Amino acid sequence: MYFVNSIAQVVHSEIDKYLVVANKNIGDSYLLVWRAPNICTQNYDDELITYKNKISQNLTCMALFFIIKVILKLKTRK
Repeated sequence: MYFVNSIAQVVHSEIDKYLVVANKNIGDSYLLVWRAPNICTQNYDDELITYKNKISQNLTCMALFFIIKVILKLKTRK
């Protein structure tokens, strides 16, 4: 249980920095969600599609950075 609690402490300490929403905690696993900004528009032109692709790429990078940060913090914990 100590291991699970140490992971929870690290995960929850980094959540706000990377726009993460912790959806579920099932034992020693977490379901984390990165929310994209809501874009309400009727016209799907090339500019909007490009913008959505950039948001998707940024969220992917944020997810990767988040996981790396959690792993590094867990490895350096004593």
